[in-house]
Amino acid sequence: MNELTCIECKTKTMSLVTDAYRADVRHDGRSYLVEIPKLRYFRCKHCGSIVIPDEADEVIGIELRRVANLLPPHRIKEIRDKFGLTQKELAERMGIGEATVCRWEKGTQIQQRAFDKLLRAYEDVPGLHEYLGGEKPQAALVSSPTPVAPLNVTVNMLVIYPSPSTVAPFTAAWLSGSSGTPLLMSGSGR
Repeated sequence: MNELTCIECKTKTMSLVTDAYRADVRHDGRSYLVEIPKLRYFRCKHCGSIVIPDEADEVIGIELRRVANLLPPHRIKEIRDKFGLTQKELAERMGIGEATVCRWEKGTQIQQRAFDKLLRAYEDVPGLHEYLGGEKPQAALVSSPTPVAPLNVTVNMLVIYPSPSTVAPFTAAWLSGSSGTPLLMSGSGR
């Protein structure tokens, strides 16, 4: 293979090598150590500059997702498919562009940590996909092996506003599931 001209030192000494690759890669405001034992990339024999071809960039992206604990492209597609959504529908529910979802699934763009967490929650949190889709979630968000009737509870309390002399009675009512976690809260005050 012919040597290429280095973009740094302008000498014709850049050739394709297979070597260990180690770099601190910044993503989403954090730095991650990416180490790959054997990677094919171009390196200048004269100044040491490197150029990463597309194939090597894909390998680096896979390793970056692994060390950053981000969903790989196939998992993003699996989550979307699980709910029977198109890329456009998932993008609308997440408030991003369709092309962004396409790039995530192709592996050409790595999602930010916040969107990665939202994707995981979309799959794991009951009712979230309906909520983000504008649909009303199912009535029972808490599942239990045996049906438990909800408990209506009313509590009277005082709410103290920023001024200590302003105190108003407040009544709150909520439905709680078998775990006692409030599912619905409403109230009124003066």
